[in-house]
Amino acid sequence: MAMAGTKSGALVALLSAHQSIDVPQPLKLFGTEEQKKRFLPRLAKGAISAFALTENDVGSDPARMATTAMPTADGSAYILNGEKLWCTNGTHAELLVVMARTPGKEGKPGPISAFIVETAWPGVEVAERLGASRSRSGSSSWACAASRTA
Repeated sequence: MAMAGTKSGALVALLSAHQSIDVPQPLKLFGTEEQKKRFLPRLAKGAISAFALTENDVGSDPARMATTAMPTADGSAYILNGEKLWCTNGTHAELLVVMARTPGKEGKPGPISAFIVETAWPGVEVAERLGASRSRSGSSSWACAASRTA
């Protein structure tokens, strides 16, 4: 990182987020063996990932998160609905870690889970790249993960 920092602070920000909060580290620590086999080789070959937590009306407060993840009827996947903003590395990413609330019990909010989402899937959109005046590295974005099976 120190060597990259001599050339570009934006590159350091991209690499730091990619390695720590984006897909590789959570996948390594908490992913299934199937997920690791599917995604780690791709990331090792250079695929960039992004982290999607922040929401328009609640900021980065997970207790008020509005993005939902509802299980499909057969229980084999989840449908994610919501919008995220300030997605670190969003404009460069092939993969996202999207934080979403799963169903709760007895009318209470459910737990928050992390989902790996492909930016190329239908229903996933990187809607705007923020200019340098709003993000020095220019790598944050608004992203919408709406009605997508994960």
